[in-house]
Amino acid sequence: MRKAVQLRVTLYVRGEDEPANDFARRAARAVRRVIAAGRSAAPDLEVRVRRVIEYDALEDDDENDDAREEPGA
Repeated sequence: MRKAVQLRVTLYVRGEDEPANDFARRAARAVRRVIAAGRSAAPDLEVRVRRVIEYDALEDDDENDDAREEPGA
């Protein structure tokens, strides 16, 4: 039986960059590359990235407040 599920994943990406650079764009490209590289971990599943957008915590304050934690927190 073929099944599908849509998952919502929140990633926290941090790194060094020049002030004038678009860090959100750079991070989105990196996330796409990481997911593409990780597909080999589950070759029997089809994984597609539909969109990668910058997350604004202020827009989502009321939803899942305790679920948002920075790595190492």
